[in-house]
Amino acid sequence: MKTSAASTVTMIGSICLAMAFASCSKKLDREMAADLIRKKHGLPAVVSDEISVGTVNFMLNFGGANTATYDQLAQEGMITFKSLGKKRDMFFQYKSYSVTLLPEAEQYVTGSRTGEKGSQYRTVTVGNWDLVEVTGIKETEPDQKAQVEYTWKYGDITPFGEALSQGNKALNKKDDMNRSRPVYADGQIQTATATMERY
Repeated sequence: MKTSAASTVTMIGSICLAMAFASCSKKLDREMAADLIRKKHGLPAVVSDEISVGTVNFMLNFGGANTATYDQLAQEGMITFKSLGKKRDMFFQYKSYSVTLLPEAEQYVTGSRTGEKGSQYRTVTVGNWDLVEVTGIKETEPDQKAQVEYTWKYGDITPFGEALSQGNKALNKKDDMNRSRPVYADGQIQTATATMERY
């Protein structure tokens, strides 16, 4: 997250799946395609993201700091979020905070890492994702390749998923360079495609 992390979910977009059939004459149908997608991704699958802990700096230039994620987590008793004041380097001004996970948050923590300059991150569960249905199959090479369209959704959103979504919504509106931060909307139907090939 740095102050907002990229999701570890990678199912959106084009996914290449290999298909094996019991019979060479069996054509790909929606039920078979759905089964292949579920097996490929082990659905329903857990979705994880990262939050920064320790000393976290929010840039004040270019529209100010967005602390929505941390404000919400503090309100829900997941973290302590204390101001350490402002600081600046040669080009930018920052507001620093101390972020500590509280015991209630530990049930969602699945890992940790150290980033550049010693910055600390925790991997947290934000929810899960699952296939809703296969909505279409278009053969690109008869009986060999097909483009499969399907829908999926997030579910069982945790407090971290809700808080990260709030922060990411605000950042996506402000940032003209990156508007693709994930929003973990519980139950919202989304679309994706998978390229499948017989072997």
